Amino acid sequence: MANATTSEECKITGDGDLVGVGVRISVYIQMLLAIIKVTKRGNQVIETMVIGMITSLALVISAIHQRKTAYLHYLLLIEVSQIVSMMIAMIYVAIMFDGNKGIKKKAFRIGILFVIVTLFTLCYNIWVWATVKWKMADEECGDQVKIFILNAQIDPTGWFRNFSLAMNCIGLVLVPITLYYVILWIATIETTIRKNLVSNIWGWNFGQVAAMTVAFVDLANALILFDLKEGEEDEIEYPRAYNQLLILKKNTEQIMEKDNRIEDYL
Repeated sequence: MANATTSEECKITGDGDLVGVGVRISVYIQMLLAIIKVTKRGNQVIETMVIGMITSLALVISAIHQRKTAYLHYLLLIEVSQIVSMMIAMIYVAIMFDGNKGIKKKAFRIGILFVIVTLFTLCYNIWVWATVKWKMADEECGDQVKIFILNAQIDPTGWFRNFSLAMNCIGLVLVPITLYYVILWIATIETTIRKNLVSNIWGWNFGQVAAMTVAFVDLANALILFDLKEGEEDEIEYPRAYNQLLILKKNTEQIMEKDNRIEDYL
């Protein structure tokens, strides 16, 4: 059936904790912050990158778990694949940025974590696209599911599957990310979910609120950073160490003041 959307009688049961509106907005905010904060010279971008990698890993693990232990429609596996791929691509762009000293200082640890998460994500993507051709036919409304790139309807088991499979197989080599592709990616995720009439993902539950909270806390930290001078970021990132330095400085000044008084008295 080649309708613009799935029929009203055929609705796909969704999972708000995986592709709910809160989760998607959280991902978009984290991607934006990764690009914005990388231009700063402090360490705050590392926090955003780590959160993004943890979010991607959590989504992939949750999707696999739900698929194996409970019913999870293959369309949702595809959407998780798109979301985490976009997140990993943005983190890669941030890592490759050459102007941030914070990333350079911790490049090895960030690189190791990124490689692990990327390999895991690519394996997940390859599994999804390699099996969708046979699995989608057995799914509820499987013959009506379409991938929407702008307004174009694309069969997820046709050429788009082959393309996605090939891109993931060489994903560690290619860097196809530009602003245009990011906007197109977001539009594809949102339009595909809306056009296929996925239910149970528009209401707010704990998983979505938690995802939004993490994103907005990171956003608040970013806004605070813009009012700080270079070097002051470390005061926020390491408050205990900074406070200890202040105490040490104060004690040193008091000792020096006492020594000066003794010398004046003598």
